Amino acid sequence: FPSDSSATAPYPFYDRWGDSWNVNAEFVVLNAARGLGALAFLAGQTSLKSQPWKAVRGQITVPTGVVGVGTPVTLSLQAPGVDLTGARITWEARDQQPAFGTTWTMAAKNNGVQWVEAEALMPDGRRIFATGSFSANSPNIVWVQNGVPNGATTGADGGDSWSWVNSNPTPPVGSLVHQSAVGYGEHQHFFDNAVDTLAIETGDVLYAWVYLDPANPPTEIMLQWNNGTWEHRAYWGANALPIGIEGSTGRAYAGPLPALGQWVQLRVPASAVGLEGSIVKGMAFTLNGGRASWDAAGRLTQSASSSTVSVSATGPSASRIYSSPGVFTLSRTGDTSAQLAVSFTLGGSAVAGADYKSVSSSFLAPLVVFPVGVASVNLPIVPLTTSNIVGPQMVVLNLATNSLYTVANPVAAISIQGNTIKPTSFSFSQAGPVMTWPTISNRIYRVSYKNSLTDPGWTPAGTDILANASSSSWVDRATNRPSQRFYTVAQLN
Repeated sequence: FPSDSSATAPYPFYDRWGDSWNVNAEFVVLNAARGLGALAFLAGQTSLKSQPWKAVRGQITVPTGVVGVGTPVTLSLQAPGVDLTGARITWEARDQQPAFGTTWTMAAKNNGVQWVEAEALMPDGRRIFATGSFSANSPNIVWVQNGVPNGATTGADGGDSWSWVNSNPTPPVGSLVHQSAVGYGEHQHFFDNAVDTLAIETGDVLYAWVYLDPANPPTEIMLQWNNGTWEHRAYWGANALPIGIEGSTGRAYAGPLPALGQWVQLRVPASAVGLEGSIVKGMAFTLNGGRASWDAAGRLTQSASSSTVSVSATGPSASRIYSSPGVFTLSRTGDTSAQLAVSFTLGGSAVAGADYKSVSSSFLAPLVVFPVGVASVNLPIVPLTTSNIVGPQMVVLNLATNSLYTVANPVAAISIQGNTIKPTSFSFSQAGPVMTWPTISNRIYRVSYKNSLTDPGWTPAGTDILANASSSSWVDRATNRPSQRFYTVAQLN
């Protein structure tokens, strides 16, 4: 079925050999006009020639507000004073294939005005036409997910291939990811001539999710788009692939390679690769060496900026002693109809990997992803045990700014408590000072001392103690104790 703007073979077969269909919106070729004349002659030989008929303007019931791209809407046709029972109703709309039915459920594929046309053919030959329109918009159009777009032809070169997998790595967005082969030098897989194209508007941002194999890392990754030419490319990493002119929209540097072994959403403004106002029909996933896995790819619009993102410490304190995490909560208000990725940095006196870790895979990115319809995401901060004596530490999260959303309350902090424990009692016995403190069974404790608070460090006072009750006691039996000594107890696990 040709597109409305097709330069070659623009006429559908029904326009060539069928009847007139909707003369308000369809071009009628000579054969169709003759067919209509023949139909009128034959109808004039029947009793219907005396049936009075005045043309009735049909009306299509369409949504009154803006609907999301990909959201199903049901359309219906009415004709004042006419019973459409038994009529064959034909539907057409922007980016859609023709359909038949008394009603029609369809979903917009691209942003903007969606034109709709309907024709009802009555059993006695009468026809009723109607046109209508509604607006569709979505801040996130997922173009490639769990498969290539409808109608696309696939290809590969450099020893690569299309391989769809559901694990190793686990998809972050869809249920399948496409994975390149391990290669040397330039290799890629691609698709072109998609029927379901991707419309790019001013201000849009193109994106794709990528996972770089830590065992076989590429030195450069590149995304290519085809709107009739492949001269629209962005790359990350080394300037090694011999494709395009550096600094042009055919080869735009987008940043260093993303971190290995984790999912990262690559983003590049459509303006940087010369695609604003274009219709994209193909995409290529190109590597220099190594292997990568790819998930959802598409484009984000400026309407995503209607979201406001903030962070708070809903669990402001983390305990090493009780292994209880602190929690950052990232929230968004406004539009939640699309997935939104938010970048952040972690700082403060605490050191990631030494003082704490996160149980969230998104933390490793470092970004959090709001799924569609989700307004808040938790980011737990789990304190790590240590064999050293440590005091309180702070973890500070800073939200990164982005043109796709507004940031409010950009900073929050979590306190990680130290691993020292306050004694419940301290006394003196004939054997020496006695100290008692609360314990947790099967945890290990260490008593350390200083003879002066100006000493640079704490000295272990003996062997470590494995607790088997809710409290433990220890006696300093040293015979060479000075007149004063300072003690501390630390939990080691």
